[in-house]
Amino acid sequence: SLERCVTHELHQIQTLKLVMAKGNGKHDDDGSGGRTPFFVVAFLLFIALLTLVTRSHTSEVGPQRKPVARPYYGKGTRPPVGDPSDSSNPPPPPPPVGDPAVEKARHDATVQKVAATAKKEFTDLKKMLETYWKGEAILADSWAFPPTHPEGIKFYAEKIARALEHGLPLTVGVIGSSVAAGHDNCAYDSFENQLQRTMEKAMSNSGIKFTVNNAGQGGGCGDNMFNQVWCLRAMVGDKTDFTFYSWTYFEAGQPPIALKNIHEAFIRWSLLMERAPVPTLVYAGDRVAGDLEGLFKQYAKFGFNAVSIRGGLMKHGQDKAPSWGDIGDSLHTTTRYGETANETRKKSLGVFYRNWHPGPLGFQVVADAIAWRFCTAALLAVEMLQAKKTFPKEPDLISTSALGKSTCVDQQDPLFEAKYCDVEEPPNCINHEIPTFGRPQVVYSQKSDNLNPMVANLVEDLEEKKNGPSSLIPRDEKKGAECMHADVCRGYRSDFMTYRLPRMSTGFIKVCCVNWGKCGERLKLATFYLDSTKLPPPKQESRPEKCVIVEEVFQHQQSTGGHFYLSINMTTAPDVYISHVIAQ
Repeated sequence: SLERCVTHELHQIQTLKLVMAKGNGKHDDDGSGGRTPFFVVAFLLFIALLTLVTRSHTSEVGPQRKPVARPYYGKGTRPPVGDPSDSSNPPPPPPPVGDPAVEKARHDATVQKVAATAKKEFTDLKKMLETYWKGEAILADSWAFPPTHPEGIKFYAEKIARALEHGLPLTVGVIGSSVAAGHDNCAYDSFENQLQRTMEKAMSNSGIKFTVNNAGQGGGCGDNMFNQVWCLRAMVGDKTDFTFYSWTYFEAGQPPIALKNIHEAFIRWSLLMERAPVPTLVYAGDRVAGDLEGLFKQYAKFGFNAVSIRGGLMKHGQDKAPSWGDIGDSLHTTTRYGETANETRKKSLGVFYRNWHPGPLGFQVVADAIAWRFCTAALLAVEMLQAKKTFPKEPDLISTSALGKSTCVDQQDPLFEAKYCDVEEPPNCINHEIPTFGRPQVVYSQKSDNLNPMVANLVEDLEEKKNGPSSLIPRDEKKGAECMHADVCRGYRSDFMTYRLPRMSTGFIKVCCVNWGKCGERLKLATFYLDSTKLPPPKQESRPEKCVIVEEVFQHQQSTGGHFYLSINMTTAPDVYISHVIAQ
């Protein structure tokens, strides 16, 4: 009972006190004055109370659980590993968090699940496209060269496989003229936006964020491929996986050598970017421009190809080009999404060519041909993953040695030297026009930059000038926000400007202005300085006229492996607004 416990504990305390007193040679009750230290008594009382509470608790919760009887496993044997009856033989501990084997197994299982989903999604999309176009022939023949070239489609597929395995985004970047910008149409109907919507469901359900960035710029800014390709990296961004080039009408009448140079530059500078995007040329007619056979032979293994709006249709039913404003593509009278639109919109979406600009139905052909190639590559990517092939999260950079020696040649008009192709990285640029999606490698200097030798002359505050968005939209569609075009001409000026140029390899410097009132003729009147060295007057280009060549190669300053400062005294160049600064 509780009373007996208390009596017992007090007796124990008294006994201990007597023992300790004897050890000291004294008794409390013999008159000798011996005393037990207070802290000893307190400690003993604490032990007694702790014992009392423990026993009291035990009496409340009931009797102790009986030991579990051990099963008999036979003479001379031990219980199996993990038997609960054997405390000396516990079950193995769970694998530690982050165990490589466990993480790999989990990763592999996830990848196989994603691959199975992707297989269904891209099979369904590919089947839909082929049903819509009565087979694959029109889609495949829209390409100038076999779109399933073994090495090329493998390079394409590896990008998609990497994205599927690691849940990475895939980004398409487009540069070009008003055809790329989608002018004379609602922007919603451009080939880029149609491609985005066609691919979105399959990509998203497969765990991939798919984005098409359209940096197309209308001809009103005075640009063409001979200045825009130099700004490829700044315009589409380093994180781009597929690049597209579209300058159909600007290529007409150009010297064949000039076209070949800029095509090869586009291909090589694309592949030298951070993610080695697959380069593709896009044409608004039934054929491609220039001699692409040699380029395909050299760069097919990197997925290079060219696609045209009428190439496949011309071989399979569309005998002649539709006239401006004609409805239909020989198989359809409107786009897929136009089938549920109101009659006015449905008719607008059935236009193949508005004028020289393709209409929505024409854009659908090229968007579907590109989507079909994506599906073909995605299904190959699935095969790779299901065969347990793995891919690093970041692709390997491609070197110039892997690309091989370029076939670029020296050209005077427009100026181009073979050495511009055989570089280790794409050119550097700042493009003030809108839109751009990359980070500019050239930057405007600030007063705080004490390394600038001309900082005392710098006018930090810039004057901006730009026009409004393009109004080239069908009349009945101008009110829709989704129809507004993104491209805008824009430039900056001050009396004395300085741009900081990054490390250069050839010394080439080109500066362009917004093409208002033949700006190139006034820009060549400006005074240019490289660091603090005054340069000879620049040479105005004829393609495009808005640009001047400041330096062709290193002439007045040698490469230091570091950056340079390009300063421009604009006081002698009135009403000139800088749009591009290019350095290589």
